Amino acid sequence: MTEQNQIVIPTTTADPNTLTFWCVVDGQSTPFQVTINHQKCVFVDNLKISIKDRKSNDFANVDPDTLTLWKVSIPIAADEQPISLDNFTAKQKLNSAHEITDVFQRKPAEKTIQIIVQVPKGKTLAALVLALVLLVIVPISPFEGDETEMSPPKKICLENDPIVMAIRNAGYGSTLIDGRVDLTRLDSKKRVKLLDYLGSKVHVGSKYDSIMKTAEALKDSSFEDLNLISTLSNEVFPVTETKQLYVRQAYKDLYDHIMKKFGPAMSTRRIFVTGTSGIGKSAFLVYFAIRLLATSTEDDPPIIIFQENNTDNCYVYGGLKTPVKGDITNFESFLDRPETWYLVDSSPNPSANFAKTIISVSPKTLNSESKYRELDKREDFMKYYMAPWKLDELEMCRGNVKDFEVITSDFMSELYSSIGGVPRYVLQKPRAVLIGALNDKDKHKDNDNDGAMKIENDIKVEAKEVAYSRVKVALENIKAPQKMMQCFEEGKDSLEYSSRLLHRWPLDGEHSTFHLEWASAHIADEVGKVLEDNVWKDILRRLTNNSNCPKGAMFELYVRRIMRKGDCEFHLKDLQGDNHGTLKIQKDPVAEIFKEIPSTIPPRTLCIPSNPNYACVDLLLSPSDLLQITTSQRHTVKEEPFSRLLDELQKKKWITSPSEVRLIFVVPSDKFEAFSAQNFVDKTRKKCGTSAVKQYALKIDLDEAVAGRAPGLSGPPF
Repeated sequence: MTEQNQIVIPTTTADPNTLTFWCVVDGQSTPFQVTINHQKCVFVDNLKISIKDRKSNDFANVDPDTLTLWKVSIPIAADEQPISLDNFTAKQKLNSAHEITDVFQRKPAEKTIQIIVQVPKGKTLAALVLALVLLVIVPISPFEGDETEMSPPKKICLENDPIVMAIRNAGYGSTLIDGRVDLTRLDSKKRVKLLDYLGSKVHVGSKYDSIMKTAEALKDSSFEDLNLISTLSNEVFPVTETKQLYVRQAYKDLYDHIMKKFGPAMSTRRIFVTGTSGIGKSAFLVYFAIRLLATSTEDDPPIIIFQENNTDNCYVYGGLKTPVKGDITNFESFLDRPETWYLVDSSPNPSANFAKTIISVSPKTLNSESKYRELDKREDFMKYYMAPWKLDELEMCRGNVKDFEVITSDFMSELYSSIGGVPRYVLQKPRAVLIGALNDKDKHKDNDNDGAMKIENDIKVEAKEVAYSRVKVALENIKAPQKMMQCFEEGKDSLEYSSRLLHRWPLDGEHSTFHLEWASAHIADEVGKVLEDNVWKDILRRLTNNSNCPKGAMFELYVRRIMRKGDCEFHLKDLQGDNHGTLKIQKDPVAEIFKEIPSTIPPRTLCIPSNPNYACVDLLLSPSDLLQITTSQRHTVKEEPFSRLLDELQKKKWITSPSEVRLIFVVPSDKFEAFSAQNFVDKTRKKCGTSAVKQYALKIDLDEAVAGRAPGLSGPPF
């Protein structure tokens, strides 16, 4: 394993929760120590604040959100020479959302710098002092006019402007009008040529070079039929860090959506692509850039500015010419052009110029960082919620992307049942652990079969622990009653952990709104186990008032709770006739979480699907009661997966005919009276043939439960 990929843990003091880092500011020579308690300072985002506090004098004018931290391993030299980030290739940029103990897991060599702190240009105390000195000794002329009328100091500023220098070097001086840049005087080909003089060339074989090379190889391809995109030779794509990119149907749909909305007749020019963290929003930017470049023409090459995650660095493509890179400020004149495409991977300071803008951003960043809150208020920014992955998508990705072949289908499915449809945690995280284990296999080559099997099992346990660790932290957080309520309310302080428990699913065809669903049945069960009685009372109060909490997820959690406790009876309304009845559940019923319908199971067992997107039912009460929990008056049933479920129940001899099945919609009392038989729909959402199953509605009386009485005919309130 290379030094860059190795995981290091900082120096640990006597307190096991205390970690001490050696840090240095980029370009400076004197290292300094920062000590934290990793139980309180959990994320890299928190570490930035600790570093600012430690260097409060130097960083007085610095917002900690603008700091960029890089993990390195550099011996501390006796002569304390200046340390420049550019001189090191073995470095890893730390994401604000990463947990510190995920990034640093092993003890490093002593007297070693672990973190280089990158500060925005001109923000340190020394830079501010220099700026004040220059302001005093080099005053700027107050007079405006063309270049010949400028005072010497102002002319020097203009001559040193990167875009002005590039224009002069390219021989396009006619675009300078009264000292200002006018790119409308250049056609698209000349603008592309100008890029050669504005940034530095991207090295052959680099991650961002792979975008252009891949687009070139896919020229004139049919992207509608393309489900896998591969780099050339040993290059990897940025963001995914893999040699292959699995193309979700969601990516194709979003590409078409943007092209339609950003068309000449449309006023939309800016979009936030958001949704559950870790589902591949940033990977969509890579797909978008490749597809746009591959389908472009030589006569009108597009210009794409791709801003890296958490930095001001950007990579700029002018059609299929060699891309250039540089600071985003160098390309501001291009960002003012309506034909420019600006792709932003959650930058701390995105531009809001006139370019067509696509920003990939997590809900936490969108709701907590001031720059994003400001942009979100603007009417010209639309939001698009990307859906989490379903199991069949993940299986297609695992089976086709060679980087994930180390993960077995069963192991991935097991992780999915626990964590939900987030590829970062069911594919990428476990892959890193398993690849590391493969690299160490020579250490264990002399083990017998039993020893090798034990090692393999231990590695899987470790991989699962790494993948599940964020969920575990989130479950610990919500044990505090106020934390659980913050989680439901989606408060900005809770988004870091609530997104691991509740996933955002788009509600409409435009993907402009969302609803929350539990990430998995396992997580919903675990949440139900840790909540105390006073929290259940609070949940019931919120379900019966007009709060803005996600009532669907709260109601499902409550129904799961009372069904698991049992000792209750509920009224059933026949939705297709007058054959009303009741549903009884025994006290503490046998409960089983299943991946596939079991062949033999005791009657009245409460069966809970492990798949978060199981065939239109949330619970099964063997052998023939299928329960769907909903707070909506209308809840259509997808005919194809539901028919497969009925076939499986017949195959496993739970039922002999679909007519034996009761499809029971569990609804709150305010929806019960008006609730009617639901339609079955096909893949296109069109109404299709009525199933032979009988439909019922089950009333959950929340007002009675709030008053401490049974929510049904009998049973405990919670």
